[in-house]
Amino acid sequence: MSTRMILLGGFLGAGKSTALLHLAQRLEARGLRTGIITNDQAEDLVDTALFRDWGLATREVAGGCFCCRFDDFVARADELLAATRPAVILAEPVGSCTDLVATVLRPIERLHGHRFSISPYAVLVDPLRLLRMFGGEGRSGFSEKVTYVFRLQQQEAELLVLSKVDLLDALARARARRILAERFPRVDVVEVSSVTGEGLDALLDRLLAGTTHVGRPTPDVDYDLYAAGEAELGWLNAEARLRAEAPIDVDAALVDLAEDLRRGLGEARLEVAHAKLLLRGEQHTALANLVDASQPAVLSQSTGESAASLVLVANLRARGAPDQLEAAFRAALAGWQERHALEGGCELLHSLSPPRPVPTHMALPSERAPA
Repeated sequence: MSTRMILLGGFLGAGKSTALLHLAQRLEARGLRTGIITNDQAEDLVDTALFRDWGLATREVAGGCFCCRFDDFVARADELLAATRPAVILAEPVGSCTDLVATVLRPIERLHGHRFSISPYAVLVDPLRLLRMFGGEGRSGFSEKVTYVFRLQQQEAELLVLSKVDLLDALARARARRILAERFPRVDVVEVSSVTGEGLDALLDRLLAGTTHVGRPTPDVDYDLYAAGEAELGWLNAEARLRAEAPIDVDAALVDLAEDLRRGLGEARLEVAHAKLLLRGEQHTALANLVDASQPAVLSQSTGESAASLVLVANLRARGAPDQLEAAFRAALAGWQERHALEGGCELLHSLSPPRPVPTHMALPSERAPA
C-alpha cells in the first residue's frame, strides 16, 4: 500500500507550519500515523523543533528547496518510512520557492509513483499579503521580482487555500476570495483558519481523497527573474542558550524580543517576510510569529511558564542583505538580554541570500504552459 504524500506550499508567512501542525494532529486523531518533512535554505529550523516538541516524526531537508535537493527529499521520506511507517507524509517547501509541480511532484510520480500517492498540490495564501500585493490595500513592501514568485506559487496550485480568515471581516474576506477567483478561475479555493479550526477538516478531506494531475501543463518559469526575486530576501537562523538570574515569564519575554526585532527591522527599512521565534523553557515551548513590521508580533503558542534556563531558536526572513538582518537581530537580542538580565548568547548564527535555484529535475518545454 502506497504512502500518501501531501505537499503544502505558499509564500513566507502564509501559515504553512501552523496548518501542517493542525493537519497532522487531525490525521493522528483519525488513526493515520503521520510524518513531516521540513525544508529550508539553512539548518536549525524553528519548524523542525516545534514539530518534534509535539511528538511528531520529523525530518529536515536543509541547504536548498526540495527541487534542488530532490534526492535528499526522497531520502528523508525513506527514513520516515523505515522509522515509523507513516500512512501520510506532510511536506513543507521553502516559502520562497515555486515550480514545485514540475520539479518535485512530477518526478516523484514518475520515479516513485509505486510507493507514494500524491495529493493535489495545495498552496496557502495569506489574505492580508494578497490584498496588499494585488488588491491595492496598503504597501506590499516587495519588488516585482518577489511578487513574481508569489504569483507563480498560486498559478501552479491545484488547490488554493485562503488562510488566516479569522483576521478578516466579511468584506475583506469577499475581496480576497474575488481576487483569487478572477486570477485563477479554474482553481478551487478552500478558506481555513488554524486559530478557529474553520475549514481544516474540509481541506484534509480534499487532500486525502484527491490525487495530483501531474500530466497537466505547468507554468513557464523565468528562472532569471525567479532567482533575482529570491536573492532579494535575506535569511537568518540562530540558536542561543540563555540563563536568567531568576525565573522569567517565558511568553512575555518572547513577545518582548519579537517586538524589539519588529521595531529594529522597521527602523532599518527591512521588509519582513516572516520571523519565527521559539523560546523553550524548562518544560514547555513558546512560539511567536512576525509577518509584517507594521503589525504587532503574534504569540501563536504559549507556555504559562516561568523559567531561568532558556533556549531560543530564531528564523528571520526579510527583504535585505544578510549582514543587515544579522545587525538588526544582534541589536534586538543584546537589548533584550540586558533588560531581562540574561546571560549567554548565540551558539549558532548564520545568514545568507538564497542561491540560484538549480532543480535536479526540470520540465520539458512541451510540458509548460504560458505563465
